[in-house]
Amino acid sequence: MRYNEDVRLAYELNNSIMRIQPENEKLPVVITGRYRVSSQFQNNFIKGGYIGYSFFEMVENRYKSTATHTLIILAFMKILGINFDIPNENQMKRAIKEAASMPPYPNPGYVKCMQNYIVVRLSENMYEDE
Repeated sequence: MRYNEDVRLAYELNNSIMRIQPENEKLPVVITGRYRVSSQFQNNFIKGGYIGYSFFEMVENRYKSTATHTLIILAFMKILGINFDIPNENQMKRAIKEAASMPPYPNPGYVKCMQNYIVVRLSENMYEDE
């Protein structure tokens, strides 16, 4: 069930990104924050290491790194046939600053097209310890 919700969210993010991406361009995507998918079982999942976590939440808990988080989510999306370019370090740093002023998913404006990259903000808190 958690995997199915991850797949649903991946396609929803893809649709939102594609709506704002400039025509005939393929911009890198930076994903900030984390998203805990919900299910009928709520928190009744055994969690350990990576087991039981959503692809959209687990890496923030473990690494607290937007770069790692973005890479893992983009890799998961690529498995689903959703391909976005990986941002460089400069784009990553600028996206983190920009995301601080954006509303979190699913509010309007959670995806924003910058000059040469796209930033997505998944949650109110950017990191676990906020």
